[in-house]
Amino acid sequence: MKRSYFLIGAFFYYLAFIYLNMKTRNPFLGGIIAAVMIGFGSWRLYNHFILGQEMPTWRVVLSVAIVVYGLVVAYNALINKNAE
Repeated sequence: MKRSYFLIGAFFYYLAFIYLNMKTRNPFLGGIIAAVMIGFGSWRLYNHFILGQEMPTWRVVLSVAIVVYGLVVAYNALINKNAE
C-alpha cells in the first residue's frame, strides 16, 4: 500500500514539474503529450464505465485527473502556438 502512495506522490510531483516548465515547452510537444494523456485517461475510463472492468476508486480519480490535465496541456499548447 505504501508503494501506491509513493507512486501517486511521484505522479503529482511530475505534474507540478511539468506545470512549472510549461511556458518553455514546444507547442508541438505539448500537443503530443496532451493527446497521449487524454487518450490514456479516456481509455481507462472507457474500460471502467463501458466495459465494466473493476477498478479501485483511486484509479478512476487518477484517470479523470489525467484527462483533465491533458486538457490543460492542450489548452496551453494552443495558447502558446497562437502567441508565437
